[in-house]
Amino acid sequence: MRFVGPRPALFNQQDLITLRKEQGVHALVPGLTGWTQVNGRDELPIPEKVKLDVAYLQRQSLSNWSNWGQ
Repeated sequence: MRFVGPRPALFNQQDLITLRKEQGVHALVPGLTGWTQVNGRDELPIPEKVKLDVAYLQRQSLSNWSNWGQ
């Protein structure tokens, strides 16, 4: 487990697990906190959580995050 990465899904969150596998997010090492947690946690619908996890997957290099808002 890393400090930053997608939070592990619960065993009963099959819809989240399925979407993450479809998008390749399941290949990331889980973390204590992640981009989804910073941006709304449980208040977000599952497709939005996966979208944020994919954004993290595509930009996980520290040098790429400096251009996040652009």
